[in-house]
Amino acid sequence: MKLIAAGFVALLTAASVDSVDLQSELDRAAHLNVTAPWEESQQVLDAIEPQMHTATPRQRGQFEFIAARNRALAGDCDAAVSSLQRLRSADSDPDQRLGAYRLSANCALNQGDFEQGFSFLSLGLSLLPEVEASSEKTMILGLATYYHSQAGEPAKALEYAQQAMDLAALDDDQRGLCMALFDLSLAEENAGAIREASVSARSAVESCKAAQDPVYVGASQVQYGELLSELGDHEGARRAVEAGLGSMQEAGYRDGVMRGQLTLAHILVQLGDSSQATQLLRPLVDEFERMEYWRDLRETLILLATLGAEVGDYEQPYHDLLRAEAANDKYLDGDRAMRLSLLQVQFDTLHKEQEIELLRERNRLLEVQEQAQNERRQLVTWGLFILAVIGAFLFMLLLRTRSDRRHLLWLSEHDGLTGLSNHTTFFNRASVTLEECLSQGRPAVLFVADIDHFKRTNDEHGHACGDEVLRHVGVAMVNTFSRSDIVGRVGGEEFAALLPDHTAVEAKGMIAQFHKRLSEEEGASELPPITLSYGLAEASQGQTLEALRQTADEALYVAKRRGRNQIVEAATLTPAQEVSA
Repeated sequence: MKLIAAGFVALLTAASVDSVDLQSELDRAAHLNVTAPWEESQQVLDAIEPQMHTATPRQRGQFEFIAARNRALAGDCDAAVSSLQRLRSADSDPDQRLGAYRLSANCALNQGDFEQGFSFLSLGLSLLPEVEASSEKTMILGLATYYHSQAGEPAKALEYAQQAMDLAALDDDQRGLCMALFDLSLAEENAGAIREASVSARSAVESCKAAQDPVYVGASQVQYGELLSELGDHEGARRAVEAGLGSMQEAGYRDGVMRGQLTLAHILVQLGDSSQATQLLRPLVDEFERMEYWRDLRETLILLATLGAEVGDYEQPYHDLLRAEAANDKYLDGDRAMRLSLLQVQFDTLHKEQEIELLRERNRLLEVQEQAQNERRQLVTWGLFILAVIGAFLFMLLLRTRSDRRHLLWLSEHDGLTGLSNHTTFFNRASVTLEECLSQGRPAVLFVADIDHFKRTNDEHGHACGDEVLRHVGVAMVNTFSRSDIVGRVGGEEFAALLPDHTAVEAKGMIAQFHKRLSEEEGASELPPITLSYGLAEASQGQTLEALRQTADEALYVAKRRGRNQIVEAATLTPAQEVSA
């Protein structure tokens, strides 16, 4: 489960504000903005808007922030970020400026604009020394926890989470502690510490109840339920998630309800209630696609396909899997963009720090020149020395810049977990190589492969073990296939290879070598048994890579239907078998 963003709003609006103190009404709107549906705090803002011409700059900033937050809750993040522009300026109050950067970064994250999101986050974190409000510090540290956790930096995420925890505990900030515990649970889960994450999630539920924050209460309960399920307590997980759904439904938090229903569907499958799970999942497909929540859409479609196949309905699961593959491509593009955005922000920050240091060196040189006018010989010697230092520094900076850019390029072309070519790079290279082979009359074979029962491995042994399985498969592929072969990870547990100058018979021999090497590495690492299903297709004259891949995918599907852990060659399938696939 990914971050179920903070909720907002509660209690009633009321009557006229003709003679009501403006600050007390702003404080009431801020309270409603956290504890009730957003419409209620907006009613208060609408009522006091005619009086805002008498407001102080701080009161106007408070009004603008609550209004922007309501826009974000209503689903208009573009308007929210735009309306926060004045509060992000250098003239605004540091506390309010930090809040504006935090909300802007949250909106950018929801929209998938990771580069802008990391930029807002970085600017907000730089304000921490100037800010007095500990609650704002706690919240942006929590947001930094989520960003770095999703960007594949669990150690940094845990560091930010601990800072938020310490700050909330120091100031006895109950709502800050609620959010810090929730963020800590997510960071621990992404780091593979499931039991520790469950303890943090349980504590978050209690703290959020004490803070009277219904959205975070619901989010924490769903998170706790998901972790209980991973630990094997499926009935307890069901109760926790259903309680969380009730809290978020009451608060009107639609995104949280949808993701909570997806979590509940997984738990129902574990409890054997596939029918109710399907009823929960099917309406989510269009909603996740409309909102472009690609990871959630992929997960929903794969689970639906699995449930459909279990009852013998293969046509709909086939279409669901095709849609899941398309959603997965879009999710991987977004995930890669997020990681690259973080690296780019880090690179830009380092570059700016180096430029500042270089300017300081130049200023020191000028001071020496002013103070040493009567010692020209020493000045010349000193100046040459400084120039040499600067030249070496610039040379080192150039080397570092080239190294960083090479690293960024490598990340954009490879899967970070296995080191193999990623989806986009694999199919670009494979398409060019296939055209060359066919134009020169050389043979070529494409196979696609899925790790068998990979979800079961994650469920029974944990995601850390699942990642290790993927790494072992990647290492075995690198050690088996030659550099002229094109090998890649093209999906969650899906791999593919284009073998130029190989026939189908030779390709099967290579796969056998790969399996032998995989078995040897598996035994040495004490991993659970690893098997794969293969669909293999030999290219024919004039055939495109897309058509060849479709043929191999059909053979792979037949291999799965026949019981997995086998190779099915497309050429051996009858037309009837291809249709049923």
